[in-house]
Amino acid sequence: MDLASSSLTLFLLLTSVPLAAQQTPPQPATPQPSAPATSTIEIDLPLEVDVDGECRIITLDKRHPARPKLRHHTDPTICRLESENDSEHWEKVLKSGTYKNVLVEVREHEFVLQNPYPQPVTYIVHQPITKHYHIDSEPQPADITDSVATFRVLVPPGQTSRLHVGERD
Repeated sequence: MDLASSSLTLFLLLTSVPLAAQQTPPQPATPQPSAPATSTIEIDLPLEVDVDGECRIITLDKRHPARPKLRHHTDPTICRLESENDSEHWEKVLKSGTYKNVLVEVREHEFVLQNPYPQPVTYIVHQPITKHYHIDSEPQPADITDSVATFRVLVPPGQTSRLHVGERD
């Protein structure tokens, strides 16, 4: 073997086989970051829904905590009015010991309250009472304050309830 071939052999050995000093030791396996934990978005599901006499949902806008505002919006999947009816008829009424015929006006409508939530919801219906009228409904309101009758209706999850409200003069 001559000097040129032995130098070439040594060169090939040095380039093809890394020296132990030049090798980087294998890194211990680092734990891979686990998949992000599934985050849940918490949505405040209502336990009560306030509704006015026109079936508008009443909410409190708290974007400006120092001055919260009442907001009204409609959602027919939550509340809608049906069977709106105004009628008149004559009734005999005992006044001052004698019967008199009196014309009676009746206004009535039905609230259809649907609960799309997974828990029971109490609908609080605020029905204004027309001047010189009184509520003539079954069930009677839970409260009457400042010419507003307040009805409370508990609706089970996924169910629909009806509330008949009548007024008469």
